Amino acid sequence: MSTLDQAIERLQGFRSRHAAGQPIDRDSGLTGDDIDIILQHLRRPTDLEPGGSLGADDLGNLA
Repeated sequence: MSTLDQAIERLQGFRSRHAAGQPIDRDSGLTGDDIDIILQHLRRPTDLEPGGSLGADDLGNLA
């Protein structure tokens, strides 16, 4: 069984072989742009972004 990170890596590799507006699957109309949207929403936030692992409380002692 693969992990989400492994699946995302494979999807990114698949996506890199297709131009942004290029149809990937003509029957469904799936395009590279569609995959970009999916990948954007799957991206984990960085430490300082909302939802990331660091918050203002973590940084308060550094000032």
